[in-house]
Amino acid sequence: MEHAFWHDKWARKEIGFHLPEAHPWLVKHIESHPLSKDDVVFVPLCGKTHDIGLFLKQGVKVIANELSESAIVELFSELGLTPKISSWKDHGQCYQADLLSVYVGDFFKLTQDELKDVTRIYDRAAIVALPDTMRAQYSEQLKTFCADAKHWLMTLEYDQDKMSGPPFSVTESEVIEHYGNSHQINTVIRRDVIDQEPRFKEKGLSSFVQCFYELEPSK
Repeated sequence: MEHAFWHDKWARKEIGFHLPEAHPWLVKHIESHPLSKDDVVFVPLCGKTHDIGLFLKQGVKVIANELSESAIVELFSELGLTPKISSWKDHGQCYQADLLSVYVGDFFKLTQDELKDVTRIYDRAAIVALPDTMRAQYSEQLKTFCADAKHWLMTLEYDQDKMSGPPFSVTESEVIEHYGNSHQINTVIRRDVIDQEPRFKEKGLSSFVQCFYELEPSK
């Protein structure tokens, strides 16, 4: 996707992907699978998600990445945090306060330097925001720089002949294609949520399946 597309979305506040609270599936899962104080969670393409606040309340360090600086300004404001802003090499800015560090700029500029301490990746709206031509590159980058990290991955499945995306449809077979050789893939929740998504019904969809996977490194 062109950077201008997402900058325009944020400028126009066309952010239907943003939830008004932490994702209920994540909240429930953390209750039964609490994080360790030693965990470092990476949230790619984070927007201003309330899920970050949930992680911070667990007392864990969070590293995140987002293209839109305005989204991150709002994120820190809503968290009640005053960030220290520094240069992220020549790629953008790094916003940091307490346990939270956000690299503002292109995801594909991230390297081992930024991600070496990550123990868990939380992807609620990243892979589904990328077209199919970029998803393999995205997953390869995560596997390269976060080889030992567990993943919590949420995807959507629907008929792309009726809606082109984003968010894009990412099937179970595609998840296996990207991660099957490197991770054990466990389906935590798989549910058709079309009745809770009237805006997608209006676009002609009869099914809108959301999936929550837990990916465990095989090695």
